[in-house]
Amino acid sequence: MVKKSLIVSVLLMLTSQFSFAQGGSESTYSKYYVGVNVADFVLYNYNAQFMYRFNPEFAGVFYMAGGLKDGMDLNTSVQDIRFELGPRWMIPEAEGIFLQISGLLVDSQIWYVGNEWSLVQGPDGLMYYEQVETTYRERYMQTGFSLIFGAHYEIGTNAFVEVSGSYGLRWSNLDEEHPHYESFDNMTYSGYEGPSIRGQLLLGIKL
Repeated sequence: MVKKSLIVSVLLMLTSQFSFAQGGSESTYSKYYVGVNVADFVLYNYNAQFMYRFNPEFAGVFYMAGGLKDGMDLNTSVQDIRFELGPRWMIPEAEGIFLQISGLLVDSQIWYVGNEWSLVQGPDGLMYYEQVETTYRERYMQTGFSLIFGAHYEIGTNAFVEVSGSYGLRWSNLDEEHPHYESFDNMTYSGYEGPSIRGQLLLGIKL
């Protein structure tokens, strides 16, 4: 797997290469944008944002992120893949400022280690029960939406940077009575419901 530091280094190099070629402005916008959310590396192993700009004021944005992370219980791990999709409005009176609303879907694979009784045959040929360690896998889904407010700056002819914050709500089909619920609560995984506040810092290039 490509290291996060390598991904960020490449983006910084590309950004610095094109940043000072000429001053960026909304009048030089491109239609296609690809970026990486540096802030989300805290939660995920990989991520990418794709934006298609219909005109200077409106765009469609798709974001995905994923990765494997240990739960609060050391015997638990969660593999997430996150999808977000929604429209973006660039405010004409405030160059670079935008509002966006995105729908959210998180698909989680949850692994945890437990013990169960298993019937085994001993050296003497007799059958008896013993506890054996077993890995369980479960799947949960999360849906929601977010309202995003931020600033998009185009740098030179081939680079851009975005800074934004979002507030949203999420719903999950993971019951609080699930024995491993506490391992996922407050970790942005499927066990978490309610309000969500996120900060984002994107670096990317224009195609």
